[in-house]
Parts: sequence; structure tokens; C-alpha cells
Amino acid sequence: MAASLPHPDAPHPTTNERPPGDLAESVRLYGLRPWIEQSDKQIKDELGWADFEVRSDPY
Repeated sequence: MAASLPHPDAPHPTTNERPPGDLAESVRLYGLRPWIEQSDKQIKDELGWADFEVRSDPY
């Protein structure tokens, strides 16, 4: 049975060296998502990649 406890050598959550993210920047980037997805779809269609699905090999 797997435990959901963190690894003993993992850094403690309160010792994070990075400052918290800026909310305004997060909202701005999330607003770009539809444009990025649309561009990705157009590129895949243009290259003919929309007809293929890539999966990882389990072996």
C-alpha cells in the first residue's frame, strides 16, 4: 500500500525559496490559453498532425 506522505528528504513546504506568484500575471497568462490552443490546432491541421494520436510505448 502506498502512503501519501512526502519523502523524508523533501524540502518542507514553508522553506520554499520562490516568492508566491503574482495574481495579475497568472490571470494574464491564463487569458492567453484560448489563443495558444487555437494556434496549436491550426498548426497541427496545417502539418497534417491532427490525424494522428501519439501515445507512449508501455514497453
